[in-house]
Amino acid sequence: MYKSLLNLYLKYSTTEKAFRMAAKTLSLLRSIPFGRQLLRLHYKSRIKDNLRQEVFGLDFKNPVGLAASVDKDASYFDILSEFGFGFIEVGPMCIHSDTTQIKLHNETKLKRAVEHLRTERPECIISGNITRNEKSKGQTEVIRDYEEAFALLYDFVDMIVISPQYSSLDPEGQADISDIPDIIDRMLTLRMYYDVNKPILVRLTPSLSHSQTEELINCCLSSGIDGVVAGSTVSSISDPGGNELFVRNLEFVKYIKEKSDGLLPIIAVGGIMNGEGALKMLDAGAMLVEVFTGFFREGPSIVNEIVNYIAAKTKDRAKKALTEQYE
Repeated sequence: MYKSLLNLYLKYSTTEKAFRMAAKTLSLLRSIPFGRQLLRLHYKSRIKDNLRQEVFGLDFKNPVGLAASVDKDASYFDILSEFGFGFIEVGPMCIHSDTTQIKLHNETKLKRAVEHLRTERPECIISGNITRNEKSKGQTEVIRDYEEAFALLYDFVDMIVISPQYSSLDPEGQADISDIPDIIDRMLTLRMYYDVNKPILVRLTPSLSHSQTEELINCCLSSGIDGVVAGSTVSSISDPGGNELFVRNLEFVKYIKEKSDGLLPIIAVGGIMNGEGALKMLDAGAMLVEVFTGFFREGPSIVNEIVNYIAAKTKDRAKKALTEQYE
């Protein structure tokens, strides 16, 4: 029933409207007495299989996370955690230093997120996605955007994701990535001033050419960045089910693993709608996965479904390997 009604809604609506509908639903559930406890009982407590693992030096209860752009200002991470996510990526967020009304609104948005994270104790790992202001010009302003967002969020999240804006600027349609190495270096330098060394990751998307992807992979490996979030969540009008998007992201993850010789931990995102898709991403080289549209299309039980599917397949593979060993 859930999927039928939601798919009908999404067919005649936009993703943004679907997000707003979900936000209203979460707010309603949080306002109901024992709402969170009921969600925990129905979803989180039903995840019995143990897929706990350590990645980036952090203890993940399971490999399924919620992608950025769902909880942009960390308003719902507390109740979202009751669905059983191993981690939640909040944002993307940016901060600005001038006095225009629009920028002040965005600055307030980031500070509001910090207040939410300060007052609510996360029950799962929280990743903070930081980006630049679209109106910033020049490398100095762009780096300053990341510096200020980084400084505000660092103490209140478990890891940071640097999310560059990959816009096509040159005649060949390739994105300008010239400032990304400097942004990475600056973030890693800033981290040295904190007592706790938290993971810093970079978001990479298939919109980059192979040469650009390889360049950024080499930059990540040489700089000491902790990992990457790989994939796109934007599907075309001709691909409403996200199948083409998934295949593209899957090949992208394989390419990153190959070019990094498996040395760069990967979080895969984009087009993952079920356990089978999640397992394919893990087999391709990802250590963790994030769901985006799948969370809305398949419903909150997608976390349980993915975890159970991966656990069952892992057990089957172990049994098969043991059987073959003694044949």
